[in-house]
Amino acid sequence: MKKVLILSYFSSPGNFAGSYRIKSWLDYFHLFGYNPILITRHWNENETDFSGISNEKRKTVEVNENSQIHFLPYNGDLKTRFLKFTKNRCLIFAKMLGYIEIILQNYFLSICSYKNLYQEAREVLIQNPDINLLIASGRPFLLFRFAYLLKKEFPHLKWVADYRDPWTTNLANKNSKKLRLLSGMEKHLEKRWVGTAASFSTCSETWVEQIEELTKIRGFVVKNGFDDKFFRNIKPKKKSEAFKTIYNGTLYNNQPIEVFLQGFLDFLNSPEAPKADLLLVGADLYFKNEERLQHFQKKANGQIKLLPRMPQEQLFELLSNAQVGLLISYSGEKGRHTAKLYDYLASGKPIILCPSDNDVMAQTIVETNTGFIVNSSEEVSELLSRLYKQWLQNGSISFTPNQGEIIKFSRKAQAEILCKQMDKLLLDN
Repeated sequence: MKKVLILSYFSSPGNFAGSYRIKSWLDYFHLFGYNPILITRHWNENETDFSGISNEKRKTVEVNENSQIHFLPYNGDLKTRFLKFTKNRCLIFAKMLGYIEIILQNYFLSICSYKNLYQEAREVLIQNPDINLLIASGRPFLLFRFAYLLKKEFPHLKWVADYRDPWTTNLANKNSKKLRLLSGMEKHLEKRWVGTAASFSTCSETWVEQIEELTKIRGFVVKNGFDDKFFRNIKPKKKSEAFKTIYNGTLYNNQPIEVFLQGFLDFLNSPEAPKADLLLVGADLYFKNEERLQHFQKKANGQIKLLPRMPQEQLFELLSNAQVGLLISYSGEKGRHTAKLYDYLASGKPIILCPSDNDVMAQTIVETNTGFIVNSSEEVSELLSRLYKQWLQNGSISFTPNQGEIIKFSRKAQAEILCKQMDKLLLDN
């Protein structure tokens, strides 16, 4: 069994897409010849604040049969600690502190609030000279600097830069002056740090091409996927009282959800006066979406509901009682497989993509035969009316998903892809 060291800021029990990606590696790597050792921070149960201070103040090491996890305390960044000290006063100064820390930590490790992850990784490598592989999973992308520094000290080490999202090549950076500025400043750092990697992984072919062009390092695709055990354990439920559509997760500014919302309102106002609910789970967590959605909620008379982000097991229970999973495309972005796509695939429920991304999400829905693609509010209303009538008559929606294609997106299958790539790296001298 070969050892592989994993550096990740995110991990369970934190409730983030990145946490589940890392957990799948701990669960499945042993099936393909690898014993993972994870260096991460402590997370409070079901934590949704990525900068939240951990309750646990001591390092703990969890040794399992097929993996090992080093949980380290996290006391917060300068901005968080300042706001806690000032009781949320001086917000503008706190934001300035946050920007200063983001910039300076690229050059001064002592400023980084999670530098203990680097220090712990260094100690593990000293104590385990047989570790030849390291995966640094970003974001935060400063973890790539940690890997860069470890490579300098341990030249035999081959490392993989795991991009859950692109860094300076991320098209979403164009939507923010701050991100445009930071990506311009950090582009040379990305090239320098990732330039020492043996390879990199990311979630789509489009992103591979973008990152290869910048870094001149060859990459490969490892998608987030869904967990097999949830896929196997989904059981049909008795018919619910209302026709439920679920949107799960963060709603970004460049997602035109208004197209679907107007179509949903038109559907509600149709002659059949449908008993239908739209459940938005965790959509109001960032970006002041509560204000953005308020107009539609008032017109929906309680049939558009905002729910808090919830643990994955609870979410899957909710999905098992719903009729449809909703995807909203990302304007101006290419190559983005959102994590909720895989949640919906695992649930066995049909998917509505609105509007089409004319890209990877639409392609996945077509290949797996798992749903419907609409591009206007009129199409949304017509589709929902048709699906609602099917549900009333049959208790379900008629569709025939391609299980052979769906299983390719399981976390186990994606872990196998990553392990095979690591096998190649070890053989490549």
